[in-house]
Amino acid sequence: MLCQDVDGSEACEGRGAATRAEKDAVMAALRAVDGIEKIYFEDVAHARQVMSHAWGHGRDEEFRTAPRSESFHVKLVDPARKQAVADAVEGLPGVGAVQ
Repeated sequence: MLCQDVDGSEACEGRGAATRAEKDAVMAALRAVDGIEKIYFEDVAHARQVMSHAWGHGRDEEFRTAPRSESFHVKLVDPARKQAVADAVEGLPGVGAVQ
């Protein structure tokens, strides 16, 4: 997950949302990792839509206003490469958490 304006993660404390340059750097780091089949970027609007669909109707306002983060999602050719992906992006400016 990337840093956002209101963020509780230690990596993002006091710094604000990830910048375009930071997002570009994360994408470049991901592209350099062998074994990635596809990289998806999820913006805040899409993250909220996914949460709304996943957790049901009647909570639309909650999901519309809840803080969400932009994220990169990675599809691996070999799941054993998970740690290589984490190592490539953990600690980069703008990265709040790697899951």
